[in-house]
Amino acid sequence: MRAPLMGFLFVLSSCFNPDPSRIVISCDAQHACLNGQSCIGGRCLDGSPSDAAAASDQGSTDQGSIDMLAPSGCVQGQRFPLGAYAWACPGTFNQGQARSLCAAGFQVCTDGARVDLAAGNSLSGFFIADARGYYTGGSQMFAICGPEPAASNRVWFGAGGRVANVYTAQTACQKFTKLLDCQPRSGWDCFMGNNLDGTKNTNASDGVLCCR
Repeated sequence: MRAPLMGFLFVLSSCFNPDPSRIVISCDAQHACLNGQSCIGGRCLDGSPSDAAAASDQGSTDQGSIDMLAPSGCVQGQRFPLGAYAWACPGTFNQGQARSLCAAGFQVCTDGARVDLAAGNSLSGFFIADARGYYTGGSQMFAICGPEPAASNRVWFGAGGRVANVYTAQTACQKFTKLLDCQPRSGWDCFMGNNLDGTKNTNASDGVLCCR
């Protein structure tokens, strides 16, 4: 009986021959892929990391891992995810066009509660939120949160690593502590109105924060 049994086992083993190309392995920030594969859309696939970047926009989940399927909060161009709900969207705009940098379903952030401010402050530009303020006595560090009726000394709170014309306030405004002094030398024009729609930006590396 030994020979027939061994023959049966041989036939059974020959039937179990899976095709490795059809096996899909899941991956995330904690589970890397094998050599020669990259994590693309949460799956280990053949390709380089650059292919993964081109395949989808990369955002962060609540647990801090990369969610490659998360929609971008920016309409176009270069964009930077700042947590699961916010994006830094660079781009120039004229008065009345600041909100156009945000994609459908997103709006200019009104506070920093859902923004990864540490990640935002590591970027080279500055990205404003819909959080305006002003300063008196020539000290931007003591900026006051709220609208300023006069056209001078207006500031916008937000996030960014830009150095020129950017200050750290003593008191946070809508959870933001960094602010941009909106003066002509900064490349920002806030003299057309005391609101977001009255603001103009001519710096391509700066922009707005978009939240969902």
